Amino acid sequence: MSRSVLPFVSLALGLAASVVAGAPTIGKLQWNGPVIPGKPNMTLVGNDVADIYDQVLRINPNFVPNPTPADLNETINTNIHAPADPPPYECGNDLSLATASQGDVFTLVGDINRIGGTWNLGQNSYNRLLCQGTSGIYWDNYNSHLVTASAADVYARAIAVVGGCCLESPNTVSGLSSFPNNHPTAAYSDILVAEANCNDPAYTLPFNYAYPGPNAYEGQAPEVDADRSRR
Repeated sequence: MSRSVLPFVSLALGLAASVVAGAPTIGKLQWNGPVIPGKPNMTLVGNDVADIYDQVLRINPNFVPNPTPADLNETINTNIHAPADPPPYECGNDLSLATASQGDVFTLVGDINRIGGTWNLGQNSYNRLLCQGTSGIYWDNYNSHLVTASAADVYARAIAVVGGCCLESPNTVSGLSSFPNNHPTAAYSDILVAEANCNDPAYTLPFNYAYPGPNAYEGQAPEVDADRSRR
């Protein structure tokens, strides 16, 4: 997973320093979107996307989620080969970011737009947005203010990582994609794809897991942890 589109050296050092310093802090996820047809949008706060989705279903058991794109695999393939540049990304081996399972991540990427809407993350915080098996999608906000992004924005960055960082290791993927500095509401925040343990709190830093992790590809020594859960 050595391909990269932009140099993220300073960003990687900043993230590592944050981990050492014990920051960022716990980050709750806030969501705003339609829950009941014909009614105003609602704002919900939860530990992660799954928590918010459960709240939506409790309010409206007949809620119909956005369908997973039928052409998800084609979308990922297009991002690998399209002449237009995808959102910038950096692959996980350059950041010592433990690997996720590509199969799990495909599912999670499809789940990003499940409830659509707009997501907010508080200042100087991390959140594991989604988790399955030993894989997760994270959001890092290292601003001193709240950041806001649409589900489509998050989806595009996760797709860029999946499309660009699994070329040399077809069963694994890890990396990050930053929102551009001129993004009106989410500048200086990142979407990360990496190892996760679904038993750990949703705010657990992805850098807490040793590289390369349990999904290591051939040539890497896998991390052994018999207690990892699946959900």
